[in-house]
Amino acid sequence: MKKIFGSPSRYVQGMGVLKELSKYTNTLGKKPAIVVDPDIAEDMLKIVSESYSGDETKYYVEILGKNSPRICCEETFNLLRKNATKAECDMYVGIGGGTTLDVAKAAAHFEKAPMISCPTIAATDAPCSALSVVYHPNGVWDYHLFLDKNPNYVLVDEDVIVHAPLRYNLAGIPDALSTYYEAATANAANVDNFLGGKHTVISETIAQLCYDTIYAYGEQAASAFKVHAVTPAVEKVIEASTLLSGVGFESNQSAASHAIQNAMTAIPSSHDFFHGEKVTFGILGQLALEAWDDEEIDKYCKLCIHLGLPVTLAELGMDNLTDDEIMEMAKLACQEGETIHNTVVLVTPRVVFDAIKTADELGKQYKEKYSKII
Repeated sequence: MKKIFGSPSRYVQGMGVLKELSKYTNTLGKKPAIVVDPDIAEDMLKIVSESYSGDETKYYVEILGKNSPRICCEETFNLLRKNATKAECDMYVGIGGGTTLDVAKAAAHFEKAPMISCPTIAATDAPCSALSVVYHPNGVWDYHLFLDKNPNYVLVDEDVIVHAPLRYNLAGIPDALSTYYEAATANAANVDNFLGGKHTVISETIAQLCYDTIYAYGEQAASAFKVHAVTPAVEKVIEASTLLSGVGFESNQSAASHAIQNAMTAIPSSHDFFHGEKVTFGILGQLALEAWDDEEIDKYCKLCIHLGLPVTLAELGMDNLTDDEIMEMAKLACQEGETIHNTVVLVTPRVVFDAIKTADELGKQYKEKYSKII
């Protein structure tokens, strides 16, 4: 039996580490292609410029979505490849959220070039993984692009992250928790992980540590995020949301939580919500699907509601869905190749339909019990 564990070559987390970007690119090549999220481009490029001040290294900059869909789709990462090749770049750097990083990783993969991830929010598994989630240009999930390797370096600047909008960082908390919930069922089912092998002891331990860290420090870190403070709790939650979750999900496996999230992308109103926000409800759907005990569901809903995260369809803009529309969503979650089939229970569209309806009702009931505190 083959076991596989994947990770970036080096993970660097701390205050001001983005200012050291040139030091790391200079070990990988001569000219980086830097793709940056448009919402933060001005501020991030000032830091980049400061990093390369006095350095002879030249770099090319591309603003995500300037001349292509602002999403990780084939058109977007192929345009980046074309422009980077024209600029004679030999490596890629992504600065931004999960979409930006996935675009840079995909381009580097096809060009067989080194890549550096620089996340600006603690809300995504993308920085550390050897995976890009590819969408259709209209925002509907398309497929998982499995990459040859993880990023060469991951630079996590805590000062940048705590100054991101609060909603982004809060969305990373349930996404991190999904690492544990999905690993638990996938490993029980003994399925292969995203790397094509069985999980290791260390990958299972990482998923558990991710879970323990989020429940121990999640609310405290959320309060610190709200006032842009870097505290020990924030440092732990950033690491859990970025490193532990990113390495943990691909070296274990995903299951129903992300499959339900993927199916939600077919509902246009869901496009106004972040990946992690949809995963919040996806986890509740998985807990209902697999009959996790009431104590665990209570624990999960309490944390999410305290943080103002969505535990009902209405909170995700889907309050007017008909049963037929929910069934179509369930069918999408169950399509061939989806991660929902990595669970220990028999999965059919009807079973998933019932789980989604039950999760929505559970969310409504727990919202009467708990209140938002962040």
